[in-house]
Amino acid sequence: MLWWIMMKAIVFGVGRNFNIYIDKIANNYEVVGITDNDESKLLKFNNGITINDIDTIEYDLIIITPVNYREIYDQLLNIGIPNNKLMIWSNNPENTSEEILGYRYWGQHCEDLILAAIFKMIGIKKPSYMNIGVNSPYECSNTAFLYLNGCRGIDIEANPDIIDDIKKYRPDDTVINVGVAGKEGTMRFYVFGEKSRVNTFSLIEVESRGEKPKSHIDLEVTTLSKILAKYCNNSFPDFLDIDIEGLDYEVLRECNLKENGPAVICVEVRKRDILKFDRLLTKYEYYMFCRIGENNIYVKNIYSEKLSHF
Repeated sequence: MLWWIMMKAIVFGVGRNFNIYIDKIANNYEVVGITDNDESKLLKFNNGITINDIDTIEYDLIIITPVNYREIYDQLLNIGIPNNKLMIWSNNPENTSEEILGYRYWGQHCEDLILAAIFKMIGIKKPSYMNIGVNSPYECSNTAFLYLNGCRGIDIEANPDIIDDIKKYRPDDTVINVGVAGKEGTMRFYVFGEKSRVNTFSLIEVESRGEKPKSHIDLEVTTLSKILAKYCNNSFPDFLDIDIEGLDYEVLRECNLKENGPAVICVEVRKRDILKFDRLLTKYEYYMFCRIGENNIYVKNIYSEKLSHF
């Protein structure tokens, strides 16, 4: 794994995922207890404890391994465990997390593993981030891997229906419920589903989908420059992840990335728009490191030599 501090951890759940992950967990944490709702499963562990014994042990984190991690997460919150002491280490039935050669990834096309390698090679051990268009704190997320490895950032999401979910699972991040566009104002937000990844402010995107949205709402939008001024002292975090279904280009164009832009940008780019984005980011002194799925990863030119053999 990546950049872990040896902290004391309780592992919750001794099913299939426990057997998959316990060696990796033990390599990165001091496992001080193992627990499960089925207490009969704990008899074979010297450090097996009941849920009621959690408060009697000194620990930094509870690592959740079962596939039904949302139920376990809520259960632990209900007994008074702070959410900043809970960590999800789990695959779920919706393929929230998958693996390549034993390395877990959360991004749709393992973008997060590529990003982790980039930051390691350019010498940024715990990159800060800004995630515009979060949608979910874990599913198809390019920043979940960073968050789980101790990195922190700003999560920006227009959809008011999912803000509470993001705050719940990213308690240490700054979560902002606002749309981001090329200029301030109010825009119509087209909703295809309560938590759909294709909800959008862009009428062009709506028309290209060939189906009607279920509903729409008018929402406040602001600019990237305004967000930087209010939350970041006009300076970008190390990583910018942007996926806002059709407004990505105008958002990047509005803000001057040349002077204080992030080290790395991952942005959703339709195939027809690749050249347009390349020209814009080249002007800001970035080069396209790679394209995976519909996401382009751009890196500041100053890091090109360090990544030349990648």
